Amino acid sequence: MVPEAVLTIPTYYRTAWYPNGRYRDRDVYGYRDSYGYRRYPVRMGMRPAMAIIPNTRVFYSTSDTDYDLYRYGDTWFLVDNGHWYRSYSWRGPFYSVSRRYVPGEILTIPAGYRSNWSASVDYGTGYRRTVTTSRPYEGVTFSTPPTMSFEPGSRVYFMRDQSDYDLFEYANSWYLEDNGVWYRADSWRGPFYTIGEDFVPGPVVDMWQSQQ
Repeated sequence: MVPEAVLTIPTYYRTAWYPNGRYRDRDVYGYRDSYGYRRYPVRMGMRPAMAIIPNTRVFYSTSDTDYDLYRYGDTWFLVDNGHWYRSYSWRGPFYSVSRRYVPGEILTIPAGYRSNWSASVDYGTGYRRTVTTSRPYEGVTFSTPPTMSFEPGSRVYFMRDQSDYDLFEYANSWYLEDNGVWYRADSWRGPFYTIGEDFVPGPVVDMWQSQQ
């Protein structure tokens, strides 16, 4: 009597049941369910102590563990031996997830907040650019709010002819492009830190390209 749409929801929206009576099989990374998602074999007994990484919206676990644990918004990400897992609660369960679904702000955190994985941005089959750390922008930014323009039909604000770099505001984040390198900040005041171009929102890229 349960609707089929409920019985076939993705694994990470289920915590205590398996579809159609099919059970998970153990593999080298823990458990693999009927849809192929790996389940991280460890459950946490108590809420982990977390602290925010400066100049980001990423929280990291300060506990001494064999894995790295992060929280971004309401989602938890765990990485162990290069394998990523995701959960919507610290209690888990954590299920395997492709790196491409890990927020870019986590993938570019400074090296000091990573213990067993390398930050990198995957640009497609066969090409991966390693990011050893997220570098701050070294150019001059503003001490007073910049004058921003707005194009009808777009949600992107942009700065026009005020500096040698391009500055955009979109969805409460600020994006700066200088000499082919992209930076991001939570405020026009900065600080701005490097991000991969794949993590720049499409509307911002479209606006930037239209101005070239």
